Amino acid sequence: MNRFQLKLESALDSLDWVRDAEVPAAPGTITLPDMRVRLYHYTQVADASDDTRHYAAESLRKNGLQLGKARGSTYGEPNAVWASTEMPSTKKVFAEFGVIIGDPRWGIGKPPAGDSPQQYEARKWDCYFMGSILPEEIVAVHEPWHFHFRYIVEHGLVDRVRVGEYDYLLETPEYAPAIRKILNS
Repeated sequence: MNRFQLKLESALDSLDWVRDAEVPAAPGTITLPDMRVRLYHYTQVADASDDTRHYAAESLRKNGLQLGKARGSTYGEPNAVWASTEMPSTKKVFAEFGVIIGDPRWGIGKPPAGDSPQQYEARKWDCYFMGSILPEEIVAVHEPWHFHFRYIVEHGLVDRVRVGEYDYLLETPEYAPAIRKILNS
């Protein structure tokens, strides 16, 4: 086995979690129930590895956005669950969720009376909630590799991945999980 093949085997072994990982629909495309505002919350990940990002995403899926883990007080702000109607960078791990427009947890940034969810979302505002966002309120958790996976699928590159044309991307943290997911499917 040559050096590249050893690196390839190592990359494949280190991404075992990808095999069972689901790739959600693109952000903003999942239909929300009536009168819910679409919001996003990104999480800080100390380590930039895809394993660490994935485990942070799994925590969001399992636990939701917990008020008890808020860090606002470290910045001299209230402990709250911050969110935005604007999608975060695709390089971040983030939850996409919907909250009823009249929900009592709204804090600063609460929708004005008479606003529809679409009017509120169009403003691209930040807001916060004075309570946790439950796991069942989260419609998707997005990881950076999901965007690369969807790109490969949508642009008809799957067969080229399967024949090894893009194996060199297994050495990159941005693409490795997407390539591994395709090779395992």
